[in-house]
Amino acid sequence: MVTREELREKLWSSETFVDFEQSLNTSIKELRGVLGDSAAEPQYVETIPRLGYRFIDKVEVRESCAGNGNSVHDNAIAGAPLVEVPGGTNGRWQRLETDADVKLAGRSNTSEGAGSGRRARPRWWRGRVVGVCAAGFAVLLTSSLIFRWLSPPTSPRVLRITQLTHFGHVAAVGRIVMDGTRLFYPRREPDRIRLMQVAVSGGESQPLLSGFEDGIILDLAPDRSEFLVKLAPSTSPLEQELGLLPFVGGPLRRLSNLSGDDAIFSPDGRRIVYTKADGIYVCDRNGGNAHRLVSLPSISVALAWSPDGKVLRFTLQDWKISDSALWEVSSDGSHLHPLFPQRQAPEQECCGRWSPDGRYFFFMSNKGESHGWLGSVWAQREKRSGARWFKPSPPVRLTAAPINFGDLLPSPDGTRLFARGIAHEQHELLIVSRDKNTMSPVFNSNEVEAASLSPTGDWLAAILDGRTLWRSRPDGTQRTELAMDLAAAKDVPRWSPDGHWIVFQGERDGHPSNIYRVSADGGPTQELLPNNQRHNTPDWSPDGESITYQVPPEGDANPKEMSGLFILNLKSGKTSRIPESEDMADPQFSSDGRYLVALVEGEKSSVIVFDFQTRRWQTVVRGSNFYRLRRTIDGKYFYYQQNPSLGEPIYRMHFGDWKVERVMSFESMLKGDVVRCRFAEVMRDGSLMVIAVRGGYEIYSIDLDLP
Repeated sequence: MVTREELREKLWSSETFVDFEQSLNTSIKELRGVLGDSAAEPQYVETIPRLGYRFIDKVEVRESCAGNGNSVHDNAIAGAPLVEVPGGTNGRWQRLETDADVKLAGRSNTSEGAGSGRRARPRWWRGRVVGVCAAGFAVLLTSSLIFRWLSPPTSPRVLRITQLTHFGHVAAVGRIVMDGTRLFYPRREPDRIRLMQVAVSGGESQPLLSGFEDGIILDLAPDRSEFLVKLAPSTSPLEQELGLLPFVGGPLRRLSNLSGDDAIFSPDGRRIVYTKADGIYVCDRNGGNAHRLVSLPSISVALAWSPDGKVLRFTLQDWKISDSALWEVSSDGSHLHPLFPQRQAPEQECCGRWSPDGRYFFFMSNKGESHGWLGSVWAQREKRSGARWFKPSPPVRLTAAPINFGDLLPSPDGTRLFARGIAHEQHELLIVSRDKNTMSPVFNSNEVEAASLSPTGDWLAAILDGRTLWRSRPDGTQRTELAMDLAAAKDVPRWSPDGHWIVFQGERDGHPSNIYRVSADGGPTQELLPNNQRHNTPDWSPDGESITYQVPPEGDANPKEMSGLFILNLKSGKTSRIPESEDMADPQFSSDGRYLVALVEGEKSSVIVFDFQTRRWQTVVRGSNFYRLRRTIDGKYFYYQQNPSLGEPIYRMHFGDWKVERVMSFESMLKGDVVRCRFAEVMRDGSLMVIAVRGGYEIYSIDLDLP
């Protein structure tokens, strides 16, 4: 007997995606047709219910008819006559033992030979049957391969999406990791990032570790003994120190002063691979033997090992044009190439992860998305080494709006994906009354990204969802769209001193963010700077003749002397760099034009002032997490926010003596449904304009059907 499972192993490899039950039944039916057999009254192939099949005809092995006497069998039949079988090929002779055999042989090709006579059929007839069977199996196998090549394979699909958390405070940093029954993720709190845990089936979240609030989880070791973490940045966010944190609690162990942006364990847990500004590095688990695996032209993130440890995939970011693409390199640093070489920028891709069995590769892409967000989950069926003849499958989109997903984590059994996702984030522009007791909405919209007040205080420039620039009255009336010829207005609209022009940070498809100017009455936009690198956060000089802006550092591709704060003269078109201004952002002129005030952002922040007369910098305020510097219309104060921080307070600094006072904070709002409260602008009467953010990232479970 041959079992159905044995037939499957012989005819269809594990890499073949085929309806096995139907295909095998069809094959047996066709085989019986070739042999003139039937399932009801089998002569050759008998079906064993629920098990397999048995060949039931008699099988004999005989020596050559010209035996030499060395065989007992040959000696026993030496006297038998040699008979030419009618219908034989090439005059073959068969030695038959009895007269009855001779008679039956003469009937072997007729219907009368069925029944008892079939057990004495001549050897040539049996050879023909074997040949026909072999040819039939070859035809069936070839047909199956051709069918598999030409027909589209069954696509993977999503069965169900389940929301596991329900508070909107999941932080979009680090990674989601799991130990089999629990998920570990970062939760954003007003003054810290806290590591939380939740069951894979959902339920109430709980803090995992106390005392660890200065870092971000990147990975969990395959033996589940240690977390791989990166600590709070001391200088650059791309060079954060790496360490190992015991899973059951204990002191953090720093990795020999290693630093990077992203890092993961190898599949066997013996090595760590991590990214830096100039490429991807690898080291032993204890941090030793660190060396660069491959050099890269820009920042790489979202590392992913193949389950067999032979291939490393990652996301290569091009900050200049806000693009990201998936790349692949062998574990020894060779064969560096893009995963999808035919993609068209900015068809962004990111954050790939393999299924545990290596059959699928999941990733994020905005291909086919009208809004351009990087939020749809895609699946690529991987080509296995034992199935090189099979036609590869194109990537398949598994999810679409309204949920936009982020970091992906396949479950150990490969039936689910866990992911960060955001569905209904709202950005509402509010005016805080001078007594800080009430807040009133400005627009009938929950999609406000940024806002700025005109010098006279009677007009407002705002960037709404879809990245469109609008002008309106401060109460939201008389709204008019500006800059309609631009792909996206990104941030920081700023009015000229005479109120006739607006400069802002915008972006055209396939180009870096740049500084644009548009008339306050509408019309075509003007790109003020070359589009070969990013230019951010513009502001006007008091005389309206110049623009100050920031060029952010971008690793080796943009050295420090090419980054920092610059001033563009609008009449001559010439630019000049403010000395020693690298790592500074959000520049603002003082109302008399003598000073340039800016922020040093990050964990260790400061407000810093440049004197154009002395050509020197002075640090006037030190702190942490400073955000969004704004000068009042009368020039007496500079406002800024501390975010993230407990209550996300807003401060103001008096011009000249640089004294600082706290204006307000948002503890009560942040205890409700508001996730963040971003400072936007100061009104003429001193009241504040803020953007309240409701909703946020949650953890989702995506159930999959993977053929």
